Amino acid sequence: MLFNLIFIETQLMSFLLPWFILALQSLFFLIAAALLAVMVRVTHRGVASGQGLRPGVLLGLGLFLFFNFLRGAFLNISSLIAGRIAWVAGLVLAWGLFFLGLNFFLGYLQRKWPRIVPLEKALALGMVFFGGLILTVPVWEWSKIYFKGPPSPINAWQTQSGSPSDISKEAELPNVILIVWDTVRADHLSLYGYSRPTTPFLEHLAEQAVVFDRAYATAPWTLPSHASFFTGLFLSEHHCDSFTHRLSDQYLTLAEKLSASGYVTLGYSNNYSLNRITGMAQGFDHFVVNSPIGSFSGELVFQFVTRVFQPQFQADNGAKRTERVLSRWWKWLSHTRAPFFLFINYMEAHIPYPSDEEVFHFSKDPLETRNSRISQAHDFDFFNCQSSLPESETVAIQDLYDGSIYYLDNHFRRLFEQLEQARLLDHTIIILLSDHGESLGEHGYYGHNLFLYENLLHVPLVVYYPKRLPAIRMTAPYSLVHLPRLVETLIQGQFPEDISSAPTVPIYAEVSPVVLEMNNFKKRCPRAFDADLLGRRLKTVIRWPDKLIWDAQGQDELYNLDLDPAETKNLVASEPQTYRQLQHLINIFRLAHPGPEIPGEPPPLDFHTRQVLEALGYAH
Repeated sequence: MLFNLIFIETQLMSFLLPWFILALQSLFFLIAAALLAVMVRVTHRGVASGQGLRPGVLLGLGLFLFFNFLRGAFLNISSLIAGRIAWVAGLVLAWGLFFLGLNFFLGYLQRKWPRIVPLEKALALGMVFFGGLILTVPVWEWSKIYFKGPPSPINAWQTQSGSPSDISKEAELPNVILIVWDTVRADHLSLYGYSRPTTPFLEHLAEQAVVFDRAYATAPWTLPSHASFFTGLFLSEHHCDSFTHRLSDQYLTLAEKLSASGYVTLGYSNNYSLNRITGMAQGFDHFVVNSPIGSFSGELVFQFVTRVFQPQFQADNGAKRTERVLSRWWKWLSHTRAPFFLFINYMEAHIPYPSDEEVFHFSKDPLETRNSRISQAHDFDFFNCQSSLPESETVAIQDLYDGSIYYLDNHFRRLFEQLEQARLLDHTIIILLSDHGESLGEHGYYGHNLFLYENLLHVPLVVYYPKRLPAIRMTAPYSLVHLPRLVETLIQGQFPEDISSAPTVPIYAEVSPVVLEMNNFKKRCPRAFDADLLGRRLKTVIRWPDKLIWDAQGQDELYNLDLDPAETKNLVASEPQTYRQLQHLINIFRLAHPGPEIPGEPPPLDFHTRQVLEALGYAH
């Protein structure tokens, strides 16, 4: 019964979520606009007598700025509210009622005692000053990030250590940098044999690194994938999906483990989905979210200054600003005594694509590509709504996507050079990967989130630490769910023995319906795209070279990845024995990772069954 209630609740929330967000946007904006209107309205008599216009308008403007900032901060779910959404919403409403009452009271006093007008003017000026201060807070925050570096827990750690020997022991641990190229599929990297030279520097680096030829994400979109390689858990274990949209703090993350081991933990995300509210900042001493969504909040001044005086930072999705911030962080980190763990997420390969010249590297006509619809698009919904696209647009999509990867490769080279200059490289493990890939028209779909095909799950994974690791290419399939264990083993100076195990070890991934994506499709193109495909719960198992995609609606797909890497020929009917074998593996996985008690799902495990599955390696 409890599981049924939870399932009903999540289904209801998934339906109501878009409307809930829209209602919040409207509510906060209307409150601010109403206060502005009320300010002018209640000073009408003062206006008629030549008094009150200026203070009324200024006070209303100040309140408008104040509430618009809080509205933006609320919608941005930034670290300013640190997870206390209900508390902040209540505070905003309380302030609104207070100032609304104050406004009527001042209007009454002004009509009764005109001498009160100077007090109203003083209050108005104070509110305008306060509104301006609120707007400049993000600028002040960014100035700290740029010029002072992240807050340092090092001093406290050094003074609280039991003895100098403890410090030296911790200082011997290598630094760890985890770089995520968001939305980058492996088969578009020249490192993995792609025809275009999209990653020349990464190829050079790979000569001294461990390259995983068949690395797989556990989910085809950002939140569940990050949650998995942060925690070592599958989606059906951590439940960070479109229903919850948050990683619960009951799960221990890689950053938390490293922090407990004496690491300074830093995060810099250019993806606004990765923040404190979604639980992705757990364990980080300092976590910066740099996102275009900030332009809708109180960062108006910062965005204006950037656009006017530093327009180059508007040409991409945050990589240039990241490079500038990191150049200052390296100086700070090079003078610390504790090891650091740094997580960076780059969004350049995610639509909307950057407009920097480097991104048009593979375009035959950069001007035509720059003026194309795909260059101006903010999502793929329009293209998914078309029954077919002109060849020029499909070429433009490929060119921009490949150019974005080339752009990322150049930034990776510059980051590498910065580490060398700061003398941090020799003692640092660098791990580069992607959280998921991107469908560029394959299977009739542009984007990610919904399916479990190779273009969405097969991702790059490179580990650079020549001081301890040999240069080698790993051909065995490897799941990113094992990343925490890989990092923990590497910082201990070891290399996991089972990392080159037989390619028959199963690889799993899964996806639940992505609510917002479904609603967008149903609303914007109800006929062009089969909406029934959007609400499916899918799981996949890969026992190389065979791959089964299990569909809760019974539309299973079986492929041989050696013979059919594009997954165009479903072998369910022609390979019944292989189909049964992989079905068995999927059923074991479903038993080990049960979801809510809904039709088609297995019941919760008893203790002894779980012990058996753990012994077989299907649960943890």
